[in-house]
Amino acid sequence: GGLTALDADGSTIYRIANWNLWRSRDGGANWESINLPKQYDSYPLFIAAHPTIAGRVYLFHNRAEKSISISEDGGNTWQKVESPPSTEAGGRIFFSSGDEMYLLINQFMGTQLAYSADAGMTWMTCESGVPDLKGNISGIITDPREPEGILIGTRRGGIFRGAGGCDSISTIG
Repeated sequence: GGLTALDADGSTIYRIANWNLWRSRDGGANWESINLPKQYDSYPLFIAAHPTIAGRVYLFHNRAEKSISISEDGGNTWQKVESPPSTEAGGRIFFSSGDEMYLLINQFMGTQLAYSADAGMTWMTCESGVPDLKGNISGIITDPREPEGILIGTRRGGIFRGAGGCDSISTIG
């Protein structure tokens, strides 16, 4: 996730620019503004497109409670979902497998990890069992050896792997 996302259809690109959400359906040749419903009264912070489901887009936007909205139709309509825990300063989504995803939450006092097993409709914080993660995550990538897994790097030099939820996270280095 980030400021630009490529849809699973391979030609639709989403981007955030000038505090607005934009979409190109032709690989970037032409752009159109995507209007967010008035109830959002916010600006987009990060966007992520599902890697295998065309048209499913996740938008993290700035509100007092920092929330995520999901579009199933390429940004034409949006559904606000349960706010992830402790999202004081934003976050980025990382996809695991199917409807499983992780959210790297930026907080004023560091970082935190959350997990969703239902396409982002609900979230749980990954706190128990891995004390080195809270406030210490420096980055997340999809595990190139196993696409359903993620690798998590920490500021203290530790490497963790997870697949299938918070309980699956373990130290690998």
